[in-house]
Amino acid sequence: MTAPTVLLIDDEEALRTVIKTALEDAGFVVTPAENGAAAIAALGQGRFDLIITDIIMPGKDGMEVLSELHRIDSGIPVIVMSGGGRMPPEQYLGMAQKFGARAIPEKPFRLPEMVETAKRVLALEAQ
Repeated sequence: MTAPTVLLIDDEEALRTVIKTALEDAGFVVTPAENGAAAIAALGQGRFDLIITDIIMPGKDGMEVLSELHRIDSGIPVIVMSGGGRMPPEQYLGMAQKFGARAIPEKPFRLPEMVETAKRVLALEAQ
């Protein structure tokens, strides 16, 4: 069985690094992207089993990424995370659900919870 591939999108380098490490330690192959534009470029380079994205990012934000992803390949499951911004996090995450997000953890979260969420979403997709 090949390791599941994840596209991880977050503009906070430290958070991106710790999530990437936790997922890799759990057996995932992770491609990091620092913003939405880098994520869309990565989508053009390969196939991913799962996308984990932040919502609030400079430039192309997570909602724009979700919208473009829906046009590129709406079959890839997405986990959307947010710590909020101009609106409370639950409003951003509610909008993300409307775009098909499979899980919407709110920052801050514990790394083991993110790993378990990724595993759960992929297990549900495999059924």
